[in-house]
Amino acid sequence: MILRKRPEKIIFLAAVTAVSFNDTSFQQILENRLPDQSNLQVTVAKENFQVRIKNSQSTKFSMEVYPLHSHLEYTDECIKLLNAEWPRSSHSRSHSLAKSNDHLPVSLVLVRTSDQRLLGHARLCRIPDRPEWCLLESVVIEKSERGRGLGRHLVKECERFAQKVGFLTIYLTTVDRESFYKHCGYTVCDPVITFDMQLLRDFHISAKLGFVLENPEEHLPSYYNSWNNTAANIRHLLAAGNVRSTLENLPLLDVSPLCSSHRQLRLAHLQLATLVSGYIWCESEIGVPKKVPRCLAVPYSQVSEKLGLQIGIAPHVTVALANYKQKCFCIFNNKPFIADDHQLLYFNFFDDDTNHWFFLATVEVEVEFSNALPAFFHLAKAIKDKDVSLLTEGLKNLATAIHRMHAKMRRLKERVDANEFYHKLRPFLSGTTGPAFQAIGGIILEGVANDQPMKLVGGSAAQSCAIQCLDTCLGVQHSADAGSFLKLMRQFMLPNQRCFLHWLETKVNVRSFLLSTCAVQLDSIQAYNDCIGAMTAFRRVHVALVNSYIVKPRQMEIISEPAQTLGDHGTAGTTVMPFLISLIQSTEQCKLNLPLSD
Repeated sequence: MILRKRPEKIIFLAAVTAVSFNDTSFQQILENRLPDQSNLQVTVAKENFQVRIKNSQSTKFSMEVYPLHSHLEYTDECIKLLNAEWPRSSHSRSHSLAKSNDHLPVSLVLVRTSDQRLLGHARLCRIPDRPEWCLLESVVIEKSERGRGLGRHLVKECERFAQKVGFLTIYLTTVDRESFYKHCGYTVCDPVITFDMQLLRDFHISAKLGFVLENPEEHLPSYYNSWNNTAANIRHLLAAGNVRSTLENLPLLDVSPLCSSHRQLRLAHLQLATLVSGYIWCESEIGVPKKVPRCLAVPYSQVSEKLGLQIGIAPHVTVALANYKQKCFCIFNNKPFIADDHQLLYFNFFDDDTNHWFFLATVEVEVEFSNALPAFFHLAKAIKDKDVSLLTEGLKNLATAIHRMHAKMRRLKERVDANEFYHKLRPFLSGTTGPAFQAIGGIILEGVANDQPMKLVGGSAAQSCAIQCLDTCLGVQHSADAGSFLKLMRQFMLPNQRCFLHWLETKVNVRSFLLSTCAVQLDSIQAYNDCIGAMTAFRRVHVALVNSYIVKPRQMEIISEPAQTLGDHGTAGTTVMPFLISLIQSTEQCKLNLPLSD
């Protein structure tokens, strides 16, 4: 049963939802008794809430509630308290607690003032598709202190904190405590959360960042210091003109110690992608080498294989989605991703805005895609239940998410200089499929593929799983050539991303559903067409950017460092403008009219 309560300024709801949360702590808390109001005095000062409670033996003690991120000394005690209730590894628990911040998720700790003993912990987090709502995810009280009203007090302080930081609605889950809630003034309400967090976890997708890696590692263990140091100093090596001589003398390192950590593999891939691209392109197109030395080629191939990725140059999943860190002056670890507050980890060939902003603005677009994830699950449920009204709502939310991505992509022009991008950065994103490598048919990776030349694909927006997800959901079919190329680009996505695309293909093809259902409504068609219009506008912005950063510099022949053989080809090897225009055309052709016809 779903219950609701409406106080004067904030609504507190109890809702059974599709989100998998453990309700044990709530059942325990709800059995606690609220102390006599005559013995309760609450004072609020800055971030601290203090309460004085008289227990059944008439003894007095005071408590304070702190945000954990302002009192990190309680982290170890929180780990013990939480693991006693829900066992997890200490590393995993520590990583989760480290996310606490004023913008949510936040961990609130209940502390006895007299001896500074930890009595309880509660966690508030955001609800991905509802920015004005938050979820009271868990509350737990030390076992020896239960039955004294402490849990109820901690819940109240969570409500105060949520209200203070601007949330209008709090949700929590309950299974069999409806009578308690009714007694406290709650009323029945409908389920409101349909966002399938478990499915996201299954696909290793972040509800907050989408396909962007959360909290990338910055340094590998000391055994890999030769990679750490050279990748961090690549721009200095480039400026000094000794990239190749330095990289050729690196030791051949064993990657097996990295295989137990996905984050370390991602970082190793980023560092090696930086070094491989630097080795190939450090003398621009005039002096490309015939081979990449074994000390780079072998580990890069091995790490790519461990991650389930095709070997490529500057893959999007690595140089964009796993290549950022917060600037040191940013104090909130979990606020929405803002490119201005971040900097690159690696792939820093030039110390200029163009190099940094090109990738960070791209990450902003990818993060904005996370707002489309709830819509996918709404649409999947709508198609499964043949619920046209829910389908329409999901499509409206999806269109909004695409428009927000569209707006973020425009930010690329804020700090990327066209000439710097075209003549300096662009070669480092390029593969080995172009004219510069025709003589031997690619490039040799020593110790890989029997030392046969390989045509390596360069980085490309076509490798973005986010964009392909939108096409898949909307049933956008591209031309045979474009479609084949986009399928090829999936080899440069992580296996979990490819699996998610397959899930969308089987569960969420909105176009097929609309064409096959008899209950279609005009509102649904309009909502679908709005999504198609948003995708078309998104692609037009992309074309405009390519025109500004590739086509025009090529036409103007403004030469700072010659890039004669790349011409107007994309970094992945396509003739870029005809390819992108074909995507716009095939997207526009997906608009539906009544009566429906394919």
